Amino acid sequence: MIKYNLLLLLLVVLTTTIIFLVNGKFHDRKIFVSKYASKTKSVTLNHLETIQKQLHEKAIHSLRSLPSDVQSELVKAAEVAFTSEKYPVKTAIEYLEFSRNGNRKHYENKVTAHQQRINTLVVGNLLDHSANHTSSNKYVDEIVNGIWSLMEESTWCWPAHLSGLQGSHDHLAAPGHLAIDLGAGEIAKFVAWVRLLMAEKFDHVSKAINRRIDHELRQRIFEGFLKTNYGWEGMGGHHSVNNWNIWVNGNILKAALLTLKDMTLFDAVLNKTLYSTDYFLDGYGEDGGCDEGPAYWRHAGGRLIEYLEALEHIFPGAKQYFSGVKLLKLIGEYSYKMHIQDHWFVNFADSNPMLTYPPSLIAMYGKLFNGKGLPFVA
Repeated sequence: MIKYNLLLLLLVVLTTTIIFLVNGKFHDRKIFVSKYASKTKSVTLNHLETIQKQLHEKAIHSLRSLPSDVQSELVKAAEVAFTSEKYPVKTAIEYLEFSRNGNRKHYENKVTAHQQRINTLVVGNLLDHSANHTSSNKYVDEIVNGIWSLMEESTWCWPAHLSGLQGSHDHLAAPGHLAIDLGAGEIAKFVAWVRLLMAEKFDHVSKAINRRIDHELRQRIFEGFLKTNYGWEGMGGHHSVNNWNIWVNGNILKAALLTLKDMTLFDAVLNKTLYSTDYFLDGYGEDGGCDEGPAYWRHAGGRLIEYLEALEHIFPGAKQYFSGVKLLKLIGEYSYKMHIQDHWFVNFADSNPMLTYPPSLIAMYGKLFNGKGLPFVA
């Protein structure tokens, strides 16, 4: 029995070693850099402004193309948010809870609720329009309150990440703090979308609002990103990075795409994301599998497809290049190859066996590869 257990243990160790040697190898593929690094300076302001205009129009058209009953429900939700809800007060002591007792949810739940209220009011504002499709001003002041308070926050980082990123044992943001984590990237993209959709309305309230948003995005996100090489970027050398890389890079690029007019800054941000996201792809094995388990695919492969979509806007025709890169297709296919039935998935690492992927991400992969190999694309 002892010999059998030792043999079994040896087999497990040997199998794990083989998997590590095959999948843990760092690949220097340069999938993005080789194709686009030399083309970033060719992106013009006119092209960027055209993208921003198209994304603005598409977002509004998509909302106003929803079935009338769905639009009515969204307007009702905005009315409830307007009349019955308030923005949550986020305190320093709640932020410190993670360092004191490990609880990060009290603060982060308020971050989510704050964004959800702004989002609900923005959607309501865009749908509560007159016959000539001019949206109302009913919710604008409350949207301004929500956005302005975000601009006043000391940090957009989540409590669990701050101290490590700012290189100190202090768990509150230091003056001049520029650390960028998942939370900062998420708020950056969110604020950029709100600015794109509400810029004209904001200017009617005060010209300072859009200028303040631009300032905070530049200082906290774009310049912070360019000045510092964080571990999640992979820029310090050939080492594997996790889903932070593509998640944050994608959000930074999207925020830049939605808001920037400064082409020198845009070129620098775009260029760095190309190099950094290549490190993300270089850590993948040839099978395109997500080593952190299927639960993480949403914020790994799922975030990758959003990054590819942004590049397609910037470099028209990029879809043809992406569709010919086998690794990108395999990363998308992982989402269904790990699927068993209904919401059940093959789980390993710390992945939950029951998952639901956002249909939009699956559909985006299906669209990129013409629906081939992604069988649960409707």
